[in-house]
Amino acid sequence: MKLLAGLLALAACAAWRLAVGQPPAPVKAQGPEMHQHDLARLRIALEGNLLTLWLLAPLDGLVGFETAPRTARQRQAVKDLAARLHQPQTIFVPPAAAQCVPAHVALASEVIEPSLLAAQAPAEAPPATEPSRRRTGARTPSRGHADLEATISFRCGKPQSLSGLQVRMFDAFPALGRIDVDIVTPRGQSGARLSPNRTNLTW
Repeated sequence: MKLLAGLLALAACAAWRLAVGQPPAPVKAQGPEMHQHDLARLRIALEGNLLTLWLLAPLDGLVGFETAPRTARQRQAVKDLAARLHQPQTIFVPPAAAQCVPAHVALASEVIEPSLLAAQAPAEAPPATEPSRRRTGARTPSRGHADLEATISFRCGKPQSLSGLQVRMFDAFPALGRIDVDIVTPRGQSGARLSPNRTNLTW
């Protein structure tokens, strides 16, 4: 399975190069395990000076609900989530010696209006209703669970000094209990499991 994960990540990197720099969306894992509210998945790839992270996390573990936001409080929770992830250097912390700076952040969910996940959401967005969700492409998934997909990239001035990453997801989102990680770098491919007691990755 680790070999398969590595091959999939390498294929994603190759497709990215052919797509004029646009990072591919995360690939959702299949099976009931992904429906755990405290489980997220993270794929990391280092190619040249570009460090790319693909995150798939349950909305319930991030904001406490897994449907389209229906109240002002829920909409603000989504905005706060987006604001955190649009500052990825506060959650995913590369070694200072690698001189990495954020280059790209894209967030998406099948039940959240794209405007709420943008870097600067409108100050006065109308309350979410079923028709508005259809217009924006958001919908309620038939399986009853919803995720957030994030693509985050950093450009690193000294990628040769990039040998790990500190992940502060558990501080930012305490409801998460585990992150399963796949890593592909020029040094090889590996996997890891993060928890509130283990937040550092090395490769």
